[in-house]
Amino acid sequence: EGTIPRDAREVEGQSEDRSSGFLSSPTCVMNARDNLRTTSEFGRRRSFRTTNGARASSQHQGMDIAGKPGAPIVAAAAGCMKVRDMRMNRRAGWGISLVLDHGNGLTTQYSHMNNFTKEIREFIRRAKRNEVYCVKRGEQIGFIGQTGNCTGPHLHFGVKENGKNVDPRKYLRAQTNGDFSKQCSVLQAEAAELSVLDSMAQEYA
Repeated sequence: EGTIPRDAREVEGQSEDRSSGFLSSPTCVMNARDNLRTTSEFGRRRSFRTTNGARASSQHQGMDIAGKPGAPIVAAAAGCMKVRDMRMNRRAGWGISLVLDHGNGLTTQYSHMNNFTKEIREFIRRAKRNEVYCVKRGEQIGFIGQTGNCTGPHLHFGVKENGKNVDPRKYLRAQTNGDFSKQCSVLQAEAAELSVLDSMAQEYA
């Protein structure tokens, strides 16, 4: 979607510290030499053509995090999904995509994936329409790809609050490209420490 790499710290109005936010980074790296970067923020942007000829909306309903194809995508908080909340058409708009429900009206969207994890693919294969699959904060759910309407490998990360799209940075703890590029082992250790947040969300869901 986004085409001009831009560090989150350079985005106007995004300088305030949100390190106490509810959502952890939705990405991490297996190799310390790899890195991920934000390429398009929430809100107005220049419209453009994607590689499949479709026109991207000038109102971006999330943020894009670009990186090497196959880089891990992880749950930004503990949550659950249903088969009806997953998209498996590699050519359609969002490509391979899913939505996680975190309770209290908060959901997160993960789109343009190369694929889901083996465990989620197995769930899709056998699940009934309303069966629920739940994941922990920091648990891998997929891999960065370029399915659907996009210009290169990245994760489109969206957040909805009571059904309305909101700026993901309202809830994200991650602020810089370095935060999105933490090694997965580090992110998982942080996720274990933040499990109390998930317990609170589930308690009042």
